[in-house]
Amino acid sequence: MSRIVARRLTVSTTRPAAAAAAAPRPAPRSLLPPYSYTATAPSPSLSPPYAHHLESAHKAGSSLAPPLRFAIVEAQNQVNKANEFHAWAKAQLDSEQGRDAVCKAWVDAVIGLEKARAHGSQIPQIPFHSLAEHFDNPSTLTTILDTGSLVVRNVIPDEEALDWAREILSATASRGGRPVFWHQALLEARGHPSVLSANNQVMSAFSGSSSSGSDKPAFIRASSITDSLSSGPSSLAVHTQLDHRAHPWPVTSHLILAPAPPTSRTLLPTSSHAATYTTLRPLFTPIRSRLSFYHLKGYLDPSNWRLVDSIPAPASETIDALALPHLNGTFAQLPELNPGDMVFRHSSIPATGGEGGAVLELSPMRRDELSEQILRAQKEAFEAGIPPPDQVVLGGGLVALEEQGEAAMLGGKGARMAMGYE
Repeated sequence: MSRIVARRLTVSTTRPAAAAAAAPRPAPRSLLPPYSYTATAPSPSLSPPYAHHLESAHKAGSSLAPPLRFAIVEAQNQVNKANEFHAWAKAQLDSEQGRDAVCKAWVDAVIGLEKARAHGSQIPQIPFHSLAEHFDNPSTLTTILDTGSLVVRNVIPDEEALDWAREILSATASRGGRPVFWHQALLEARGHPSVLSANNQVMSAFSGSSSSGSDKPAFIRASSITDSLSSGPSSLAVHTQLDHRAHPWPVTSHLILAPAPPTSRTLLPTSSHAATYTTLRPLFTPIRSRLSFYHLKGYLDPSNWRLVDSIPAPASETIDALALPHLNGTFAQLPELNPGDMVFRHSSIPATGGEGGAVLELSPMRRDELSEQILRAQKEAFEAGIPPPDQVVLGGGLVALEEQGEAAMLGGKGARMAMGYE
């Protein structure tokens, strides 16, 4: 488990007098919806029909912004997904039984994706207020498990989500584009009762249960906002059973604070077989290249793929570097998202597109020994005002400090429990 040690610098940065009246550097363009957060009127062609408009609370030319303080953060023994995957793959392939299980899972996933291409489907959508009712329906659970993703509508009121986006973007801008992790708006968003309830209910559904699960909320891993859903997969094979329907599933959830424009929509595979396929892809290579086949079907056929001769090196092999040809034709657009909606998916399912919004990844974790270790390290970072351990660059470095946190900042009991305080 990582242990974070922060050494505060003895000097703080202050702005020179000549620069104090200048406008602060804006937040990164990647975080700003192209139709909003500007000094000019948004283009009508890019504005969502509900015409929300984000404006920064940080006024240009203000000299009242507090000076930034920095600390050198040393991160030791950070979890490295590539190393985890390498260890998992080695354990699987060291035995004939493990290799047979991997090959069977690969064939099942490829065949399942072929069926998904032939039939097609859409991402299911459920209103937040009727989640329990829908999850009591076995056919709904089957649809969710077959698809591997879900949109939950109206978890948070539009204006409340937009207010959070304005505050977070303003704080980011005031820090010269450096992300914030412990801003009050982020704490409120992560700990909102409706967000915690949606996480718990969907995690139960993704585990094949119609119940709302434990009365204790899932732990939440802290992050900052981004301009789109994480591309994923945010969880590799160490968190994924070879059977794509095995339970419990690792779940990635995102809260939409400000949606991307209609011209930039997120694409997700519409089959949960994509989770197993994406996990196992580094372990398989084609026998003959695509150019050897007149039809694509021959190239994609399971008989044309074999286990690699050696397990991919952890330092060089990542899912992002690999082509995922079997996923072509399985993607569908997410429906148009509004502020306050949430998107859930199996953590090994990749996403693409959707840039230009303001999105908060929540990364709920089931309560177990490993998640408790992660939460302890995260609490230390929160109370020190430094980034969460998994947000620190491997090896550590110079980070901008935030206000030191305490449990009283987290609001209700559920929010404190989600951060590991109760």
